[in-house]
Amino acid sequence: MLVRRLTVSQPTMLETLYPALVEAVQDTQSATTSPAYKTFLKDVEFTATVANILSQAAAGTSIHPPNVLSDGSPIIFCVDKKGQLAGTVATTGKAIDAYDECVNPLTREDTGLSASQFTGTQFITICPYFRTSGLGAVSRDIPRPGHCLGVDTKNKFNTDRLGRAGPSMTHWGMFVLLEEIIHLYLWPEEQKRGITEHLEVYDANKALELSVRDAPMNAASYVLYIASLYGKCTDFPSPAGT
Repeated sequence: MLVRRLTVSQPTMLETLYPALVEAVQDTQSATTSPAYKTFLKDVEFTATVANILSQAAAGTSIHPPNVLSDGSPIIFCVDKKGQLAGTVATTGKAIDAYDECVNPLTREDTGLSASQFTGTQFITICPYFRTSGLGAVSRDIPRPGHCLGVDTKNKFNTDRLGRAGPSMTHWGMFVLLEEIIHLYLWPEEQKRGITEHLEVYDANKALELSVRDAPMNAASYVLYIASLYGKCTDFPSPAGT
């Protein structure tokens, strides 16, 4: 995986993310998958698909044609002005400049987007908001040990143990990068299924409600799964009917 123009803390995110991905691959290949897998990625029916996506992500496998920048493996690129990375949307053919996704070209204000993935390409872009929001700061880049979602008396996820708002793991820089990497490797499977728009369900409780077929197509479900393994989390809502 080629990393271009990342700040000092961000390679550490990738270095930490690699063993977390390897652990997830090993989990999917075990005789009995973990409670985290059963919670977020559901049934074993699609375990081979999940394992393949995670294995490719861990290895930085090339799934796109080579170009002048790389052999086709993922490229993570920080943008801070127009013209640095432009192309067309794979599903629509619409012209796009990565910076316009980050900063509204009319108001010049941040769109609130931290990172994005050019669908159908090997490019992952990091927006200025990633840095200005603090996601790239040392205090927000990598979760601390034991960072897990809690479960309330209604058998639902509530706030995490660090007290941040809402049942989400996406406020950590490492997991923002992970989501975009997963989007990249989900693309071939999306094509097989005729999916033209990413499924994006971030809330853990809503992710619980996804079907067996849809859960492996939701990049945030992979984030929640790997974040739970990484945090050594053991508290999950009981399956329906138990």
